[in-house]
Amino acid sequence: MSEFATWGVGGLAGSSALEVRELTNTAEIIDALEPQRIYAAPLYPLLEERFRALTRWVTAESTSGRGLAVESRGPAGVALYLAGEPSAVEAILERFRPARHSYLTYEDRHTGVVPRYFALRGRQTLVRMRVDAATFRPVDSRGQQLLPQHLRMANDLYSSDSGAWLSRRHLTEEVYYGIWDNERVVSIAGTQSVSTTFGIAMVANVLTHPRYRDLGYATECVSGLTAALLERGRDVVLNVDPKNAAAIRVYERLGFQQESRLEEAWGMWRGRTWYERLLAALYGLLSR
Repeated sequence: MSEFATWGVGGLAGSSALEVRELTNTAEIIDALEPQRIYAAPLYPLLEERFRALTRWVTAESTSGRGLAVESRGPAGVALYLAGEPSAVEAILERFRPARHSYLTYEDRHTGVVPRYFALRGRQTLVRMRVDAATFRPVDSRGQQLLPQHLRMANDLYSSDSGAWLSRRHLTEEVYYGIWDNERVVSIAGTQSVSTTFGIAMVANVLTHPRYRDLGYATECVSGLTAALLERGRDVVLNVDPKNAAAIRVYERLGFQQESRLEEAWGMWRGRTWYERLLAALYGLLSR
């Protein structure tokens, strides 16, 4: 279990009198998220009451800026999201004890900080893109929203060329659009997170069956999905591999604009004892 408290920290480069503390007040959390609204898009649903007991929000503040660490627990394990001023993020990592293993998301400006506290594997760089009603350029779409009765067809498609797997909850609580060929879903686009309360959603799990690629199906699915999401909120975001020029062109055609770069990786906390550091070192070596 993670440990959080209130700490006073001084002497870090680029900061003065850094205070690290846990956030429990929703208004304070929103105040910390809004300056980085697009980067923080996946965090807004965690403010729902049913998730609050599974999350911890920690901030560090100084005259040079604010940092934020959000740890959440779910069926897939522990996720740790880092945002904000690098020196403030480092102050948090100096004082807070995270889970031994986490799936990390952090800004590209944190790449000099995070490896000092975590041994990393599966590290990947992503581009965060955003669209709103003013920039959205929809295309004609044959996409239709998937319902729970379409679950098997959706998972059949994902099993053809993806590690994704959906439960009935995904098609009940989130939004997925698909294109059919007869009784078969051949292209799909869904959401990683949707927050109607805060008007922001994140597109994910975009896939077209290999036999149906280069026909514009993915563009149509994302367009139909984005239109539906913009009816519920003001911002839609997604991640894309910066090396995937074809996907970036698809999203730019629809009006998505590049906002920032981030990294994701599996991480093992380096800890504070020689034994923990040894385990992390071995983890890093075995991950190469």
